[in-house]
Amino acid sequence: MSSAYSLKLEFSQAALTALNSASEKVCVVWLTFKPFPHNTIDWAEAYGIYASSTSVQHGATINRLSTLKAVSKTHQYPFNESGFFDGPNQTHVKSYGLINNYNEPLTFGLTQTAMVNGHQVDSELNAVTVLHNQSAEFTPIVTLSVYVAASFNNGSVISDISSNTLVLTYTSDTHKNIYYDDVQNCFVEGNLPL
Repeated sequence: MSSAYSLKLEFSQAALTALNSASEKVCVVWLTFKPFPHNTIDWAEAYGIYASSTSVQHGATINRLSTLKAVSKTHQYPFNESGFFDGPNQTHVKSYGLINNYNEPLTFGLTQTAMVNGHQVDSELNAVTVLHNQSAEFTPIVTLSVYVAASFNNGSVISDISSNTLVLTYTSDTHKNIYYDDVQNCFVEGNLPL
């Protein structure tokens, strides 16, 4: 049975106004969203795998060619020469595995589904290039990096803005509360002061 996790994020009106005027969004490892005063992210330790022809580079938007929505730990899933994932083969791995049997290098990684303020979001967790006939294995850890960021492209200059990152490690606790400190402009663990 997979563990269930949650993260509650709170913002004061002043913080939301400042973030909105700067066009900044909340970034949590694998997803981004425009915040409300009270936000909740819920997810389970359940994963899928994907294949993409998108090159691994900073800022790239991954376009999936094929996705297997649910995979089991200790299994290896072949990505076949026809361009889709087969069921698990006989190879035993320690975590979540795949083998690229397609005739060229592709980008592969894990996907995870979360509920963000009641809306389901399915996003990529990682991206690596796997050459033809190579295998890859992914071992997720339940550590989140949380920050706010914005990116602008006016045609002449690309500007990236981000706050300091708060790193949250989920060990025995599966629920965390954080708030955005609008004086320091970063996330802090705990509840929003009254």
